[in-house]
Amino acid sequence: MDLGACPKSHTERLKTEFLAAREQNPTDPIFAKFQTEYENNIFAFVDECDRRIRTAQRRLEKTPEENAKTTNLVYIAPLFSHYRWKPTRPCFADA
Repeated sequence: MDLGACPKSHTERLKTEFLAAREQNPTDPIFAKFQTEYENNIFAFVDECDRRIRTAQRRLEKTPEENAKTTNLVYIAPLFSHYRWKPTRPCFADA
């Protein structure tokens, strides 16, 4: 799965500075913030993978005929988007 380029900086110099600062003052709340951000990124990646897996599983549950119908509807629906259906007679009898 291609996630694209990471928007964060990952230079060796920054990593060395971070580790040295964390070693000097491990109770600084900024490090907890970095850890939380890291965990949130990982959870977001896992959620995206799970979403893609669910989508693929739903596709596999459909028969080839159902897939063909869905594909055809996607291509045909825009052709009828300007047409508004109006019934010519009531859909149910007056009782």
